[in-house]
Amino acid sequence: MANIIDALLNPDAYDENVKNIRLVQTHISWIFLTGKHVYKVKKPVDFGFLDFTTLEKRKFFCKKELELNKRLASDMYIEVVPINQLGGKIKIKGDGDPVEYAVKMKELPQETMMLKLLEKGSVNNRMIDRIAKIISDFHFKAKTINHSYVKYVWEENFNQVRPFIDRTIDKNQFDFIEKTIQQFLINNKLLFEKRIKEGKIRDCHGDLHSGNIFIAEKIYIFDAIEFNEKFRSIDVASEIAFLSMDLDFHNREDLSKYFVEKYIEYSKDYGIKKLLDFYKCYRAYVRGKVNNFKLNDKNISDKEKIESEREAKKYFDLAFSYSKRLSPKLVIMCGLTGSGKSNVSKNIAKIIKGKIIRSDVVRKELGGISSSEHKFDDYKSGLYSKEFTDKTYIEMINISRETLSKGISCVIDATFSKKKYRKEASNLAKEFNLPFFIVECTCPEHVIKNRLEKRIKGKSISDGRWEIYLDQKKDFEFIESDEKEHIVIDTTKKNNLEKIFI
Repeated sequence: MANIIDALLNPDAYDENVKNIRLVQTHISWIFLTGKHVYKVKKPVDFGFLDFTTLEKRKFFCKKELELNKRLASDMYIEVVPINQLGGKIKIKGDGDPVEYAVKMKELPQETMMLKLLEKGSVNNRMIDRIAKIISDFHFKAKTINHSYVKYVWEENFNQVRPFIDRTIDKNQFDFIEKTIQQFLINNKLLFEKRIKEGKIRDCHGDLHSGNIFIAEKIYIFDAIEFNEKFRSIDVASEIAFLSMDLDFHNREDLSKYFVEKYIEYSKDYGIKKLLDFYKCYRAYVRGKVNNFKLNDKNISDKEKIESEREAKKYFDLAFSYSKRLSPKLVIMCGLTGSGKSNVSKNIAKIIKGKIIRSDVVRKELGGISSSEHKFDDYKSGLYSKEFTDKTYIEMINISRETLSKGISCVIDATFSKKKYRKEASNLAKEFNLPFFIVECTCPEHVIKNRLEKRIKGKSISDGRWEIYLDQKKDFEFIESDEKEHIVIDTTKKNNLEKIFI
């Protein structure tokens, strides 16, 4: 191949007037930019998920690339051209037999590439709106696929990334993502089946990111995946997640959110929201993997390899952050009676789609009484004795363990005034290798007193009273610096809990 690459760097190899030639490489292609046209030559590589090792295969996939990209960039893709050789002369459409093939395209100004525009801060909502409409229309017309490869492609990802553990991805990150994804696939089996039945698996573009979009006099979305049908036969949610993730990667979460909102508005596919973080994780993981492949490519310079390694790490970090959103979480509320824990716990449980385990309910169930029945025992006596409180916390931990094992998040609504109880909860999170949060609720004493007086007169299941608050305050073991993750919430103020837990 080296002689062909060298030849294409010479203007005489082209069947048109060429003055300057610029070569760009990806892990699977050599791309020659001539100022007017682009010639894309496939590398003779085999990554398992693609095989370009023979001339016939490269010819086939050049034609496939032309066919597929006519869907979204019809006037950009021109033809497949043979690169012929006669004697020692190599020329596009020249004399002799074909020794290689190239996809010929119209060259667009590089400064109009969406990636470049993002770097300059020149992408706006109007552009994103146009892209969302184009993709929505494209998906509506795309061929429906009656099966999903999602489990297969994830297994392939893990196998292909495993050799790079502790080079571009930390082993703890790798293990956490693998475990979280496998559990998510199990827990959401019916959801994935529903997406197939609803016709949401389509013959998509497959590689929708800012490096494959030009925003010029019109929008060109190019370089659809031709080499592997499995990567293109995807849930439309995966396609949307790709560009959304890419915008996140470039620190434009605002545009990412707007793109998803506009696509849903045009497509009416509200089910995307349930799978967005799952597919964002997948897309970031794949981008990390693709950068890994460059590290073993002898045609890539050392400088490019250093950049690819840095970028791979960044993508895997992003994939890890998405996986943490998918993973069950253990949240314990902490604070004195009347501090507002129950209201905050309800909001957190809604955000993380978790189960609330309330000490008031568990304690009374263990005592054999209805949760609505008040039991005004003195502090540290009856249902509130040290022994019964220990029993209550043990039971809450056991309920949480069973719930977490099913992949469901837990919010334990209790005082957690003792470090030993918080430690037991922390150990449970470590047992499952899950995110753990201590949410301490606070507010001024006069607010607490007012709340407790209203509570006694109302229908609350809590037995908390002002005198109990005063006793708890004396015994409360303050949260120490080694207790992570500690979050303090003032319940008299408006708090952005979504920012903390999403």
